[in-house]
Amino acid sequence: MPMIAMPLIVLQLAASLLAAPAVARKPAPGAAAARGQLVVFISIDQLRYQDVMLLSREFGPAGFAGLGQPGQLRYDTVVTETAADHATLSTGSWPELHGVVANKWLEDGKARQSIDDARCPLWGKPGDGRSSAALRAPTIGDALKVGTAGRARVVSVGNKDRVALLLAGPSADLALFWDDKSGGFVSTQCYASGPPPWVDALNAAHPLSSFRDYVWTPSRPLEQLGRYADLDAPDVLPLNGIGPRFPHPVGQGEVSPRLAIALRQTPAATTLALAAALAAAESLALGDQGQSDLLLLGIASVDGVGHQFGAHAPERIDTILRLHDELSGFVSWLRARYGERVAIVLSADHGITPIAAELRKLHLDVHALDREPMTGRLERALTEKLGPLAGGYVELFEPPQLWLRRTPGEADHQIHLAAEALRGEPDLWRVVETARLSASDVELAAAPSFVRHAIYPGRSSDLLLIARPLSIVKKGADGADHGSPWNDDALVPLFISAPGWSMRPQYRGGTVLATQVAPTLAQLLSIAPPSAAMEQPLLMREP
Repeated sequence: MPMIAMPLIVLQLAASLLAAPAVARKPAPGAAAARGQLVVFISIDQLRYQDVMLLSREFGPAGFAGLGQPGQLRYDTVVTETAADHATLSTGSWPELHGVVANKWLEDGKARQSIDDARCPLWGKPGDGRSSAALRAPTIGDALKVGTAGRARVVSVGNKDRVALLLAGPSADLALFWDDKSGGFVSTQCYASGPPPWVDALNAAHPLSSFRDYVWTPSRPLEQLGRYADLDAPDVLPLNGIGPRFPHPVGQGEVSPRLAIALRQTPAATTLALAAALAAAESLALGDQGQSDLLLLGIASVDGVGHQFGAHAPERIDTILRLHDELSGFVSWLRARYGERVAIVLSADHGITPIAAELRKLHLDVHALDREPMTGRLERALTEKLGPLAGGYVELFEPPQLWLRRTPGEADHQIHLAAEALRGEPDLWRVVETARLSASDVELAAAPSFVRHAIYPGRSSDLLLIARPLSIVKKGADGADHGSPWNDDALVPLFISAPGWSMRPQYRGGTVLATQVAPTLAQLLSIAPPSAAMEQPLLMREP
């Protein structure tokens, strides 16, 4: 079968880590308690429950990544976005409590990313700072550090900075993430003054240059992918040199920031993240120091591909199958390396709503609501009623959230008029005036739970736009998106592999909440849940 032209340096790094330790470090009988445990949490950005059900026969009897059959996990919130949902996974609470309401929001009149923090500069980049300080609730990593007086190790690795940081929390030993500008893994001075030797060794392999001639071709014959994908999916606009059809010459003979960004939109993101996770586990001897350690891993390959190509594209199907292949190797290595001393939990932060053009081919009357035309219609409606406003009325629109530029003393009136104008959009199911709900306990209690859970006063937008099922408010004219409470975006798989543990009877075969992941990880780590994690854990000890 045609295979990806995977860079040899990255493969050699992974192979060397996979090969040596399995026999040399396998514990002797009875040594597990003395050596410690390792709990691994893996988050796959944009993996839907539907995806693993659709492709189940391709995974074989051992299931996706060798982790068995999936359970259903739901996000009971409108804000199905990367930052907010990883914060939910790590804290066990919704945005209403942990405070990360979006990837980006308005603060002191300026747009800020969820992880912006000048106090925590990247290694070697004093003007570029990031952290998890926006969290208003502690993470599972923070709980482990507190519960063990700092002895346990907590390490987070991700393709995206906001994933690694928000999974880790501020007390972790390290949150390592891919830097699009340098083409290597970095962190911030709030974790360490500079890269430890093992990170230098990881980056010394020059993974970016090894992708110079990378061509992404299908891992399976197109006829096989066509059992699950739409081989006639609509063409998409090229993005960072990728697209619209196989084969994809990603490297193009250059080493540049374009290539560093492009790799996150291909299956190569999986390879890079796993190489870094393997290096972290081995170099830090996680799970070998007499206590329970925590390794958090965020893989973004499916997300980058899905946003560009859509839910039904052969590229996205190929990326999920490659993810299964590589993760199966990683899980096998963990089991060989740690035996019954390792527990693995895998889930996702959100799904994806199919591109409207894909759905209309199936005679479904749905639309992608592009924010630019919608913004124009809203501006015209408000100008007609209120007159022109310098800079316009829309200050920030990060679907499904919209912030207005308001006139002092007229804010409530302007927000209400904007809501009324947007309620005329046929594909919006509901337009929520968040300040009105926040000010009234009665109205807030009457709102759907997925609305209540999304609102953090002082950070949430003026308006929350909820499209009807299978429609989506998009951030651009092309590609696919997410940001709704419906199953396409909010229902994801959950896998748990934990020797000596089984699912509690009340949760077997049912749907569980994303807020139950952190308490379950706490169970496996033998600590109390994080402070704001109020839901029940999912497991019980086997007799």
